[in-house]
Amino acid sequence: MSGNSTSQGRGRSLVILFLMVLLFASLAFVATTFFLLTRNASHEQVWIGLATDVQVASQQLSKSAGEAAGGNLEAFAELSATHQRMVRDMDSLRHGAAETGLPPVPADATEPLDKLEATWERLSANAASITERESLLLSLADASGAFFRIIPAIQENTDDAVRELTRISAPPEQVFAASRQLVLADRMLRRVTEILQGGSGAVSAANALKGEIRSFDQVLSALVNGNQSMGITAVRNQQALTSLGRVRTQFGRAQTHLQTILNSSSDMLEVRGAADEIFLDSSDVFEKAAILSDTVANLPQSREWPSPRTGVFGLASMIAVVSLLVASVITSERRRA
Repeated sequence: MSGNSTSQGRGRSLVILFLMVLLFASLAFVATTFFLLTRNASHEQVWIGLATDVQVASQQLSKSAGEAAGGNLEAFAELSATHQRMVRDMDSLRHGAAETGLPPVPADATEPLDKLEATWERLSANAASITERESLLLSLADASGAFFRIIPAIQENTDDAVRELTRISAPPEQVFAASRQLVLADRMLRRVTEILQGGSGAVSAANALKGEIRSFDQVLSALVNGNQSMGITAVRNQQALTSLGRVRTQFGRAQTHLQTILNSSSDMLEVRGAADEIFLDSSDVFEKAAILSDTVANLPQSREWPSPRTGVFGLASMIAVVSLLVASVITSERRRA
């Protein structure tokens, strides 16, 4: 009888020992699960923050790219800063950040990240294309601004010459040639505007501008010096000559700026094209970054472990083991008594 009691006591001890081991295992499981859940939640918040920042920055990049393409000095600084910010954000999402201990976006979210990155690479290349041409675009903006300031004076003095030639009943070819200069001046103004706007018409505008510059210079020289092949005699009226002399001086200054504009026209076409592509791609980046953010936010629900479900299961298991352990100890003590 005594041996049987000893055997039963040993069996209860083994059950209690097994339950204690199971308790420590479930405790370790629950502690590890909630530790990983807390750590992952922290990482997920950072990833979501980076994706959200990419969304905001993509809209800022689109705005500053358009302004920079128009020669806005402040927009270049903003474009460069926003571009670098997006580079850092995308690098942190893809490779993590060693300085903060942030890992890369997990494999479950790499598909939306890959899609975002494909558009981002095109967006980044176009942004770099604009920032690399900063000095050229600023020179172009200065040259076009100077030309826009000179052209009204050219038109005014040309108009004065036309009025004087008409007043003195100068030969019709002189009046016609001087009047045509007004048309050419207006055309040059429009061509420069078309070049600055970029687009498909910029190249043809540049070619037309070259011809109009040449024609304006030839007619102006013919009015002052005469040109038999053009059928234009030299102007003799002093007042008209004074006005034409002012036009020649002003046009000489304008030609320097016009040459700068013509030299930059092909680059301007590329910059405008890059700004237009950034405008289109920024919306795509915004949408794909939102999808990435949603994917990261749903990781806790889609992950098998650690997840809130496994944490709750582990906690319930631990409570069940504790209950069994307490019941076993109480039963054992009662049998001893």
